Amino acid sequence: MGWIVFNLGMRSAVRLFFARLLICVAGILLSTAPARAELVQDGGAWLAFFGQGSFKELSPDTARLRWWFDGQARFSGEADGLSQTIVRPGVGWSITPRVSVWLGYGWIRDYPPSAPTLDENRIWQQLLWAPRFGELRFQSRTRLEERFREGGDDVGWRLREFVKVVYPILSSERLFLAAYEEVFLNLNDTDWGPQAGFDQNRVFLGLQASITESVQIELGYLNRYVYRPGRDGLMDHLASVNVFFNPG
Repeated sequence: MGWIVFNLGMRSAVRLFFARLLICVAGILLSTAPARAELVQDGGAWLAFFGQGSFKELSPDTARLRWWFDGQARFSGEADGLSQTIVRPGVGWSITPRVSVWLGYGWIRDYPPSAPTLDENRIWQQLLWAPRFGELRFQSRTRLEERFREGGDDVGWRLREFVKVVYPILSSERLFLAAYEEVFLNLNDTDWGPQAGFDQNRVFLGLQASITESVQIELGYLNRYVYRPGRDGLMDHLASVNVFFNPG
C-alpha cells in the first residue's frame, strides 16, 4: 500500500516538474521578445556524444573503475558555422551502483568570428548520483572545473550543478520525455574574462529514444543564457542532439 502511494506521488511530482519546465521555457521565449535591447539573440545546433562504462572486462578487481568520454561540436549563427569543439575524457570510481566520483581533462577550442582560434584546457572533478524512483530516472551532477585559457595567466575556478529527469511516455520504455537544467557559477575573477558570480544557465526539454540497451539518442530544444559583465547578455536558442553510449 505504501509503495502504491509513493508511486502515485512520484507520478504527480514528475508531471508537476515537466509542467513547470514547460512554463519556464515558454516564459523564456516570450520574455525575450520585448527585451532584445538587453539580450543578444542567437541560434545554432549542438551535437554531442557521451559515453561511460567500466573496466570490468579487464579484471574483476577493476569492476568499480570507470571510463568517461564526451566529444562535442557546437554551431552558431554568430560564427556562421562551427563555434566550439570539446574533447573530454575522464576516469571514475563507483562508490555504490548509483554514486560515483570522477576526475578528468577537457580540451576546448573556440572559433571566434574574424579572429584566431582560442584553446582552453580544463581539469575537472565531479560527483554523479543517478538513482531511479519507480519509472523516473534522475541524475544529479556536481562538477568543479579548473580552467586554463590561452593568453591568460590566472586559473578560472567554476562550479556547475546539473539536474536531469527522464520519464517514459510509452509503456515499452523506449521513448522518454527528458529535461534538465544546469547552472554555472564562477568562483573567482581572472585576467582573461570570467568574473566571480553567476556565469550561465541552460534549460533543455526534449525526447530520448532507446535504440539498444546501451545506446540512446536525445533530441530537443536547449536554451542557454550567458551573463556577460559590461555587455548585453547572450541568449542562444539551440537544437540539441545527443548520443549516449553506456555498455555498463
